[in-house]
Amino acid sequence: MPLRRRKGIAHRHVKTIFEHSDADPRLRTERGEGHDFRDCSSQNFCDLCGQVIWGIFKPGLRCRNCKVTCHTRCREDIQLDCQHQEGQKSFGDQQEHLPKEDAKPARVECQTLTREEIEQMIKVYNSQVNNKFGMELLPDGGFTGFIKVQMHLQRPVSVAGTVGTAVSSPSLNDTGQRTTFYLPRGTEKQVHLSNSNMAREVISALLHKFHVLDNPRKFALFQCSGPASCMTKRKLEDEENPLHLRLLAGPDMAATRFVLQENETGEVIWDAFTIPELHNFLLILEREEESYVQKVQEKYSSFQEKLHEALAARKPG
Repeated sequence: MPLRRRKGIAHRHVKTIFEHSDADPRLRTERGEGHDFRDCSSQNFCDLCGQVIWGIFKPGLRCRNCKVTCHTRCREDIQLDCQHQEGQKSFGDQQEHLPKEDAKPARVECQTLTREEIEQMIKVYNSQVNNKFGMELLPDGGFTGFIKVQMHLQRPVSVAGTVGTAVSSPSLNDTGQRTTFYLPRGTEKQVHLSNSNMAREVISALLHKFHVLDNPRKFALFQCSGPASCMTKRKLEDEENPLHLRLLAGPDMAATRFVLQENETGEVIWDAFTIPELHNFLLILEREEESYVQKVQEKYSSFQEKLHEALAARKPG
């Protein structure tokens, strides 16, 4: 799977993602050049270390052009050059022919089907697709099948940077063990699942297939429906079942398709984290609050000192 080409630069081979290839002449050393970083106050995930950017007391940084997002402390370690080329639209201006998500998308209740209805719908579905990607009815009334997910990611993702490294819970601070790159836009992946697999599980499965270490909460699964001229886009909730939606919509990708994008709501879903992670977040917030309070105190102490100096230099009367 080749990475995104850039003008005047030979594309990297997939081996250079998972293996050390210092001698590969096609590679160009990148130094994190060309970025136009601005303060980003929304809560997000750092594209370098993977930790949460709270944006409360210490805003993060985001490149105005290529949307790379990081902590202020991680800026010097960014090695990917900006993907924005002269004369191109920035990633924020590119629509990729996808509609914008509604501000408050309505929840779509999945239609409850009997076993007979499911069996009949599966027969109709299978008659319209390649047998390799058909659905199968299980003895317990459930069913399995495939959905195709398109990857439309603006920001880079991270994989394990060491050959043969099996990382189930990587140290988010160990940026040396992470290799950051851009996944090609429009990449498609078939995912096999059952009617019991929820949207959040699909996202985790996709990240696992690509060996991505980023927190699954950085991403969201969207359902795009209707013709291109009036297409609607809706973010799936965690407990929604994509295979059920696929069966109801039929196999026509032009009518309904699933897209993986960054989860840019800025909201933090607290019950998605473990107790140790929540404790770590509290410690981070406490440290940031202490640092913020200290800066405010230093600022006004400086004002107070200058005021006293001005009063002492001023003659009475």
